[in-house]
Amino acid sequence: MSYRLSGPRAFILLPLLLLILSACSGGDEMRLPSEARSFMLERLKDETFPTAREAYLTLDSLQITPSTTPADVYNVVNSTTFNIYHSGHTSLALALHTGLLDILEESHSRTVADDREMLNLYVRIGASFSESGMYTVALAFYSKGLDFCKTHEGFDSFESRFYNNIGILYAQAEMYAKALEYFQKSLELNLRTDSKTEIYLNYLNFTEIYLKQNNLKAAQESIRKGMEYIGADHRDISLAQMRMQQGEIDMRLKKYDSAAIYLDDALNLFKKEEFSSGIVDTYLCLGRLYLAQNLPDSTIATARRAIRISRFSEQADPMKNAYVLISQGYVKQGADLQAISAVQEALSIQDSLIVAEHRKRLEDWETVGNKAFTQIAGNTPTETNAAIYMIIAFILLGGMIALTYYNLHHRTSPAPESLHAGDEEFLKDKLQRTDRKLQSLTLHKREHTKQMESLTSELRSIVSDHTLSDEERRRRLNDVLSELDQLRAVLQDK
Repeated sequence: MSYRLSGPRAFILLPLLLLILSACSGGDEMRLPSEARSFMLERLKDETFPTAREAYLTLDSLQITPSTTPADVYNVVNSTTFNIYHSGHTSLALALHTGLLDILEESHSRTVADDREMLNLYVRIGASFSESGMYTVALAFYSKGLDFCKTHEGFDSFESRFYNNIGILYAQAEMYAKALEYFQKSLELNLRTDSKTEIYLNYLNFTEIYLKQNNLKAAQESIRKGMEYIGADHRDISLAQMRMQQGEIDMRLKKYDSAAIYLDDALNLFKKEEFSSGIVDTYLCLGRLYLAQNLPDSTIATARRAIRISRFSEQADPMKNAYVLISQGYVKQGADLQAISAVQEALSIQDSLIVAEHRKRLEDWETVGNKAFTQIAGNTPTETNAAIYMIIAFILLGGMIALTYYNLHHRTSPAPESLHAGDEEFLKDKLQRTDRKLQSLTLHKREHTKQMESLTSELRSIVSDHTLSDEERRRRLNDVLSELDQLRAVLQDK
């Protein structure tokens, strides 16, 4: 028997039905933001440091009501994780970001607000890995985000950010022409939408490339253009970054007094914002300024400040650079033994970065392999065979990475290759090929590392033994140089 809604009952029931549907729709819209808030509260409840406690209380006080929007929740989530990250607790911030991303990626019913938050997490997670020196992992997150923006309309601002951040990876690979190309793509999108803050940041990145190329005239012009887009609502962090660049330019022009003023201003602005990575970068820049002025004591002291903050905030790459700066300060003092020790510290940090990156990749492959196993049950025989082959490939590749990780004791950078035109796929391919070359090299490194350790010990002995005659010292040094040349030839053949 059929039933048709008509008459007075329709006037009563239809509005009620529409109200119920509207409520259901609103509840669905808030499902993922509510889940994100619950995840954050659960993860932060046992953390005791002040920033985490403040974040917990802020999230706990955010009540989900009919008037609450997804943006309301995500804004609070983002501000609290931002504060945790920039207070130096980068591991916790990264764990929060990756947990939130898992929630969003696994959902098949995301709203536009959810998509925007997912893209925001690709940016933040990629930046975290980039700052940690794990550039290929960062590239994977940026590429995911860029691919999404290219296939979905309405995300120009995020597309611009991904172009910008991939450009930064090109810069870190010393591929400056490609970096400028990607910064230009980002700038064009931002000019189209008149995004003044993002345009200002684009010019900061242009300036950074020109500084790396030692093109001081272009760097000064880029700063001038960037200042045109800095508004009253700018953050002190953005101004501090430009002040640091101005200090770098004046230092290279040997205008040491004005360079020190710019760098002190940058340091104070970064401290005001409690922006740990900016504080570290400014200390390193000040250390280089003191070194240029032949002030090794100040160089070493400033670099040690950078190390203390880097260690607390888990910034391995800046810590490595600080040890290199310390070694240069000791060389100025004539303290050869201390210089050697500082270089060894820098090398060990460089090794740890690669170990961490390989561990991350191994975890990723394991995750992919597990997902493939769970899909086999419902497949046809042909699909099952394909899935099995895929899993075998994952296991083999994972085994290779694990073996590399196990044998990793020393990293040798491969020789630079010629550059060719291309899009972001070219950078992916170059980094992957470089990494494959590195992985094959590390399988042969254990004996070479032992030999290097032996030569380092011999060098220490020569430097510290004041009873040696000049003739004996020269003979032993020549022997060390001869062995180093032989080892260098072997490594080049590899």
